[in-house]
Amino acid sequence: MKCHTCVYKRNVPGDSHLSCTFDFKKANKNFPRGDQHGVNHGWYLFPVNYDPIWMVEDCTSHAVVSDTEYVTEPFTSLISMLR
Repeated sequence: MKCHTCVYKRNVPGDSHLSCTFDFKKANKNFPRGDQHGVNHGWYLFPVNYDPIWMVEDCTSHAVVSDTEYVTEPFTSLISMLR
């Protein structure tokens, strides 16, 4: 739940939730899992709109320095999941 100190964190306009701009697909990493209760209620839609309180495992992509090679926009990540 270190999202608040991560360089890939973005605020979701009009919401208290966060989004993540790290490109998990390009880095060949899995999304951090969310608690099923939070997922079922729409509180954990990682990486586009989520409350990190529902994250049940540490994110392996947390960083204090950005690597521009692995930055993407959450909307792009959402579209790529639909393919």
